[in-house]
Amino acid sequence: MPLDEVKELGLSYSEKDIKEVHFDYKNGKELKEPCLIVKGIRTKYYPPHFKILRKSRELDKPVVDEMRYYEARKKVDYRKPTYCDTLQIIDDENNWSNIIKTEEYNLNRDIIDVTSEDEKMINRKRRKAEKERKLNKKPVIENDTFNI
Repeated sequence: MPLDEVKELGLSYSEKDIKEVHFDYKNGKELKEPCLIVKGIRTKYYPPHFKILRKSRELDKPVVDEMRYYEARKKVDYRKPTYCDTLQIIDDENNWSNIIKTEEYNLNRDIIDVTSEDEKMINRKRRKAEKERKLNKKPVIENDTFNI
């Protein structure tokens, strides 16, 4: 909202909310002289928890899956995350803590990033599968050679 309109209406604002713009906020045309506007002046007059942004009807909500980290990395083919955030919750009274890691992936990207943790997990799974295969199969003798 332009600074002039804010002053006319008698709305309170702080100096840090004033921004200088070089275009008309109503029609988007470029101005010869910069205009002063107050950003976010109307947002404090909305009721609490008012949803300013809404989704379009055609858009689907993202699917949220809860799984172990190595399962999620395998599901996205070890791609590099486009967004990553970690939250640690600590409860000293009950001697409890938890780490919540949120990652978003763009499956259209071709970038694959295998970390050392992923390599260790993959190798561990391979060794386990080899052990199970050896335990479940007995050697077969064919022409003096062993086939496992």
